[in-house]
Amino acid sequence: SKAVETCPMNQKQPCPKLLESVTCRKDANPQDKSCQYDNLCEAEGAGFGDDATCCRVNNLKRCPSRKRPVECRKDSEDQHKSCQYDNFCKARGAGYQKNECILVRKHGTMKEHECEEIPQFTQAACEGIEKTDLVCGPKKCEMDSVCTARNMKWNRKQCTQKDGCRLSRINHRCTGKDKTPVLCSESRCEYSNQCVASRGAGYKRTECVPKSE
Repeated sequence: SKAVETCPMNQKQPCPKLLESVTCRKDANPQDKSCQYDNLCEAEGAGFGDDATCCRVNNLKRCPSRKRPVECRKDSEDQHKSCQYDNFCKARGAGYQKNECILVRKHGTMKEHECEEIPQFTQAACEGIEKTDLVCGPKKCEMDSVCTARNMKWNRKQCTQKDGCRLSRINHRCTGKDKTPVLCSESRCEYSNQCVASRGAGYKRTECVPKSE
């Protein structure tokens, strides 16, 4: 009978007691055996290096079980590496934002997906709509309005302004709230107050600071 393949252990380096679980494969093929480690340091010590695909594990307990597969990649990650999750919630639990992911049933896998030219009928359908230069998805496909992005099958939260700032939605719960402007993320994106930044654009309070006069 075929021997059961076991996962190698970290034999090479001391690592911090940090629980940021990752699963790793030697190849990108989802059919290959995956091994789970407490963090990337432990995985590297077990021999999963540059030639391996290591993906962070979802740490959110309350995610729907339905499968709407997404594939995600961060700017800081290798251009050939991407990670797949059952849905956006599980991807978020692994540290990805929606604009770092594509919905496989709409755009294919990361390997298949290419930014498409905007067809004339979409341009006509969005004529007269306010123009806003956007980039959508991990490959930063350029769009000229929210209307265009929607017609090209992008969810609003999968797009940002070109400077990386998230789009904010009108949220009536923020009416009459604190009028102190805030700056969020490393891009120092400005919003009229923390409520708009959090409820409208999805930033955590820890990602924002009050704008100094």
